[in-house]
Amino acid sequence: MDCLSCRKGPPRRSCLTVDGDDPYMEQYPMLRIRQLRERKGVSLRELARRAGVGVATLSRIESGEANPRMSTLLQLADALGVFVGQLFEKPSRRKGG
Repeated sequence: MDCLSCRKGPPRRSCLTVDGDDPYMEQYPMLRIRQLRERKGVSLRELARRAGVGVATLSRIESGEANPRMSTLLQLADALGVFVGQLFEKPSRRKGG
């Protein structure tokens, strides 16, 4: 998929931000690996070890710089003790706050 704003190659964070909004990420769910990892009190290094992926790779996935394969997502979900679909859920937005 091309970048939505400049249509040159894969989406990059720098291409997608307009007035603080990210239309691409509003349309598609974001990976919540970091959020789930931190909630469970697991370090980046420990999750990488449990999932069998490199620390640098996991860091890039969490920051949105890398697009993981489905097999990697399954390994991460298993290591976190969640269903793979939970990696994609949008955080619920609270109303009135």
